[in-house]
Amino acid sequence: GYAKADVLGQNCRFLQGEGTDPEPVAEMREAIDAERPVTVELRNYRKDGAEFWNRVTVAPVSDETGDVTNYVGFQEDITDRKRYEQELELSHRLLETVQSGVFRTEATSEGTVEYANPALVSLLGADSPDQLEEYRVTEFYTDPDVRSELLDALRSGEDSQVKREVTLERLDGEQIDVVVTASLAEDETDTEYLHK
Repeated sequence: GYAKADVLGQNCRFLQGEGTDPEPVAEMREAIDAERPVTVELRNYRKDGAEFWNRVTVAPVSDETGDVTNYVGFQEDITDRKRYEQELELSHRLLETVQSGVFRTEATSEGTVEYANPALVSLLGADSPDQLEEYRVTEFYTDPDVRSELLDALRSGEDSQVKREVTLERLDGEQIDVVVTASLAEDETDTEYLHK
């Protein structure tokens, strides 16, 4: 939002404001004092006061004798990436605190647990998510065919989500009736995952 004349000859500190974390600013200052390159991420502010995230890289430029004569700096607006990271962190916190059991598994007939939230760990009577990874998902179903039926229903393309009442067996042998809601998702490698 600044005119070229407003920024030429200025130290980039004028982009800092109330929400700028002093730690990366200090890290950048220390690197410049030590004549070494540095990259930091800063909350900066546009001319109109709007926040943006700035990835700043500063590197020394040396002459033929090795003396630092200048510094070159690069700035990259990473606001969208930071927003995505914050949304991802919020989603993770939600999964970790929701009272419903949630897990991800590969979309095969038996499946292994690749992620389990604390509610699912408790529901199945496990000590940790790692303990659940030792089992095939079908081992928790009293009727293992139900998982295959869920997958078939999802792959038929009629519904993006399938809901079924099923009976599961906890690690202590107790049987519990639950409602399973499942959906399919693919990652960037086209690997298919089942979310329940």
